[in-house]
Amino acid sequence: TGDEVTGRICLGVTPSSTLIHAHRAIRQLVKEFPLVGVKVVTGSPQTLCPRMLAGDIHLIIGSSYLNRWSELDIISLAELHFACILRKGHPLAQLNSISEVDVLGYPLILPESINPVHSDTAKRYAHHDLDPPKPRYVTDDMDLVLQLISTTDAWFPMMQPSPTFGDLDEHFWVLRDVVEMPTRYLSIAKSSIHTTSIMTERLLNLIISQFSQSR
Repeated sequence: TGDEVTGRICLGVTPSSTLIHAHRAIRQLVKEFPLVGVKVVTGSPQTLCPRMLAGDIHLIIGSSYLNRWSELDIISLAELHFACILRKGHPLAQLNSISEVDVLGYPLILPESINPVHSDTAKRYAHHDLDPPKPRYVTDDMDLVLQLISTTDAWFPMMQPSPTFGDLDEHFWVLRDVVEMPTRYLSIAKSSIHTTSIMTERLLNLIISQFSQSR
């Protein structure tokens, strides 16, 4: 039974904001396997994937960027929807028509963890022959990101499995279909060269089950 299983499972998360999608599964896992330790590590795919191949990390939840490693088994969980998050009453709201260049002209907030939104955003600046983006604010703390949006004219590129972006519409301006981004997917990866433990398989299935309607 789960009460008798011991050991430790390590979950990699990239970027750190993705961890919210594993909260419920981790809570359920520790109920079923009370003697199993759980460790969560964050970082870029470039740092997490080699650790998985070495056996240090058992699962990684992140974006479809993980498919660059052929030794990983990747499962797509849900399509990520993109929007620019700005404060309500932002100067752009005064324009009758908003262009991509209009948005790119304002200060940028980016997460510290390197993820596809960095390269995707940089490509939009390059498309318009603009200088490479120099984010004014860099942080993985979403609470701080939202505070910065509220108190400045900066914008934040956000990808979410939910097309409604939760309740952000109530407090912020969720600007869709202006900045063009490629389709990305929330994904989870396990190693194809290591044996999967019973608790790793259980955590994987718990996370997958949360997105059964999205797949």
